[in-house]
Amino acid sequence: MQDAQYLLPAYDVVNARLTWITSSGKNQFTLFANNALDDTYATYGTRFGGGFWDNGPGTGVGAPPRSMLSVVRSRPIEYGLTIKHTF
Repeated sequence: MQDAQYLLPAYDVVNARLTWITSSGKNQFTLFANNALDDTYATYGTRFGGGFWDNGPGTGVGAPPRSMLSVVRSRPIEYGLTIKHTF
């Protein structure tokens, strides 16, 4: 077993953006959605355990292997409107 080995599972993210520009070109309106399906997934992960970490005190015969997984979760759904005006 190797230390700190963790493979993140695959995930899909749906983002959308719709922009409308007025005929004069001076105004721009944009609707957007990030993580539109509001999925939760790990964007980064680290696992500690095995190897070096299982050789310390309290790791004798019959002791469970040490293992810790730390992940950074995705941001929730985000949507909004941006308005741009060129003077």
